[in-house]
Amino acid sequence: MSSLAETIVDTLVRDGDIEILGSLHNQVVKDVIGFIEDYTNEEQAITDAAKAVIERKGLPISQLHRVRDILAEEKGVKLGDEAMEYLADKIIRYLLTEDSIDEVYSDDVTMRKKIFDTFHRFIDIEDDIDREVRSRIKNIPENSPIFKIEYEKVLREVKRKRGLV
Repeated sequence: MSSLAETIVDTLVRDGDIEILGSLHNQVVKDVIGFIEDYTNEEQAITDAAKAVIERKGLPISQLHRVRDILAEEKGVKLGDEAMEYLADKIIRYLLTEDSIDEVYSDDVTMRKKIFDTFHRFIDIEDDIDREVRSRIKNIPENSPIFKIEYEKVLREVKRKRGLV
């Protein structure tokens, strides 16, 4: 998440879309990280709640996305591509109102496109990493208790190898 936030802020600064006051660059990055982490935690809470509903009601796991969508809608949380829109809007509102941003030179549409492009690049990287991790632990059944442990272990290795942590 820190790489994503750094890339978003660095891109907007480098391209002249925003200007950050003095030494406040790291604070702006931390704030953007906070937005992304808050959203990720909220999304995870909805997924966990959906799993609990599935288990409690004895529904098939194939209903997870449907239950998750219903819970997200009830809580007003956006998922999928709408999540990127939600986060981009939140970041842009922050940039327009935060005192540590000296000047905003670009319009919302320009900044939103750059934020979206960054999200998509990172999603592609995450998908690629997921494929690599799964290929390295393909002999472990996905529903087994050891799968999650091994997945996290190999995920850290792959991210470290790629310089992402």
